[in-house]
Amino acid sequence: MAGAFSNGRSYIYLSNVRCRILLEAAIDVARDLATTEGERNSVANLERWWNEESWPGIDIDLDKHFHTTEEYKLWAQAFESLGWRVFYRKWGNQDDETWQVGFIASCHVISRMLTELVWKDDRMWFPTQGDADGIRPDPMRIRQ
Repeated sequence: MAGAFSNGRSYIYLSNVRCRILLEAAIDVARDLATTEGERNSVANLERWWNEESWPGIDIDLDKHFHTTEEYKLWAQAFESLGWRVFYRKWGNQDDETWQVGFIASCHVISRMLTELVWKDDRMWFPTQGDADGIRPDPMRIRQ
């Protein structure tokens, strides 16, 4: 069985386990990123919905689940930052590298789906590259 994320035009299917881990991790990241009362409410609403109303194999229609441009921006940044945290080895099991590429790609695809929804109102907006909460080691620095 698989779950899916979609925005009305694009979709990505994920295993139930990957879907659960992605969404729960994005909720944790969004909790760190939320600065306004509206953003904190969005995080609480998604967490409540996920814990009380979702089931394995659920399809998450991002366009119907989130209702404002600000929500789209928050969640686009949350998924983008989650992917960067994995890339920078700040999140997840780093002893097993077999999952990282697919996980980062899934985060990026979902972030782009949400960014497309933002573009309905703000064509110039993009999520911040890297981790928006300040975890940004220099990827160009050679470590010895």
